[in-house]
Amino acid sequence: MILALDSYYKDDICNTSLVVFEYLDSDKPLYTDTIYTDITSDYIPGEFYKRELPGIIKILEKLKREKLDIWDNITLIITDSFITLKDDNNNEWDGLGAYLDKYLKSNGENKTICGVAKSNFGWCHEISKAAFRGESSKPLYVQATNNCTKLAAWAVQKMHGKYRIPTMFKLVDQLSRIFPDNKG
Repeated sequence: MILALDSYYKDDICNTSLVVFEYLDSDKPLYTDTIYTDITSDYIPGEFYKRELPGIIKILEKLKREKLDIWDNITLIITDSFITLKDDNNNEWDGLGAYLDKYLKSNGENKTICGVAKSNFGWCHEISKAAFRGESSKPLYVQATNNCTKLAAWAVQKMHGKYRIPTMFKLVDQLSRIFPDNKG
């Protein structure tokens, strides 16, 4: 199973959503969830993990607590982020994906984290694999833990949907944009 995560901010609230699906070509989720957390960090380019990681940890812990059968079968976690970032001066540092990987490993979990970014940051294109989808001339920038970047880029290319953004990514993005005052 595959789990996709995305976060969106409104005022001082972060909505973290997840979508679980069975196969790369799945067009419908098996399970979705959303959780709201207070934002405790300012917006700092290249340091999204400070804003997003608390909500991601909270929603993953909830999934493990309430749906352990699903959690145990997830082999790939896809985040809207980079694993590693690189700036104009060739400095590299951990991104959201790396912090998530460290958190999971510190809890005895070894799941591959795939970071997918829609836009480049600094020189991240040099340390990412470009995944072109549909007829788009703009790539998605893919990185992965466990030395799986090439395989992760292939997986992103094979995901359901004929456009640049895969169907399940579009769904998790839409869920992350729903806040209590604009539900239903």
